[in-house]
Amino acid sequence: MFGEACSWGAMETKNEGSEGRREGELNKGMEGREALRRGAKRRRNGEVESLREEWIRRDV
Repeated sequence: MFGEACSWGAMETKNEGSEGRREGELNKGMEGREALRRGAKRRRNGEVESLREEWIRRDV
Protein backbone atom coordinates (compact mmCIF):
# COMPACT_ATOMS: atom_id res chain seq x y z
CA MET A 1 0.00 0.00 0.00
CA PHE A 2 2.65 2.52 1.04
CA GLY A 3 4.91 1.80 -1.92
CA GLU A 4 1.97 2.18 -4.26
CA ALA A 5 1.00 5.55 -2.74
CA CYS A 6 4.59 6.75 -3.00
CA SER A 7 4.81 5.85 -6.68
CA TRP A 8 1.56 7.75 -7.34
CA GLY A 9 2.96 10.77 -5.48
CA ALA A 10 6.10 10.63 -7.63
CA MET A 11 3.98 10.55 -10.80
CA GLU A 12 1.95 13.56 -9.70
CA THR A 13 5.08 15.67 -9.30
CA LYS A 14 7.08 14.36 -12.26
CA ASN A 15 6.80 17.77 -13.96
CA GLU A 16 7.85 19.64 -10.80
CA GLY A 17 11.52 18.80 -11.33
CA SER A 18 14.15 17.04 -9.23
CA GLU A 19 13.10 18.86 -6.04
CA GLY A 20 9.64 17.26 -6.20
CA ARG A 21 11.16 13.80 -6.65
CA ARG A 22 13.53 14.42 -3.74
CA GLU A 23 10.58 15.25 -1.48
CA GLY A 24 8.91 12.01 -2.57
CA GLU A 25 11.99 10.06 -1.50
CA LEU A 26 12.10 11.78 1.89
CA ASN A 27 8.45 11.08 2.71
CA LYS A 28 7.20 7.57 2.03
CA GLY A 29 3.55 6.66 1.82
CA MET A 30 0.41 8.76 2.12
CA GLU A 31 2.11 11.32 4.36
CA GLY A 32 4.63 11.98 1.60
CA ARG A 33 1.86 12.32 -0.94
CA GLU A 34 0.18 15.07 1.11
CA ALA A 35 3.52 16.82 1.57
CA LEU A 36 4.10 16.72 -2.19
CA ARG A 37 0.69 18.29 -2.81
CA ARG A 38 1.36 21.06 -0.29
CA GLY A 39 4.84 21.58 -1.74
CA ALA A 40 3.55 21.81 -5.30
CA LYS A 41 0.88 24.29 -4.21
CA ARG A 42 3.44 26.45 -2.45
CA ARG A 43 5.81 26.29 -5.44
CA ARG A 44 3.02 27.60 -7.67
CA ASN A 45 2.71 30.55 -5.32
CA GLY A 46 6.38 31.32 -5.89
CA GLU A 47 7.64 30.42 -2.41
CA VAL A 48 10.38 28.10 -3.62
CA GLU A 49 13.00 29.34 -1.13
CA SER A 50 10.81 28.91 1.94
CA LEU A 51 9.91 25.39 0.78
CA ARG A 52 13.58 24.46 0.34
CA GLU A 53 14.46 25.88 3.78
CA GLU A 54 11.66 23.85 5.36
CA TRP A 55 13.05 20.60 3.88
CA ILE A 56 16.60 21.47 4.99
CA ARG A 57 15.30 21.91 8.56
CA ARG A 58 13.54 18.52 8.40
CA ASP A 59 16.68 16.78 7.11
CA VAL A 60 18.81 17.96 10.05
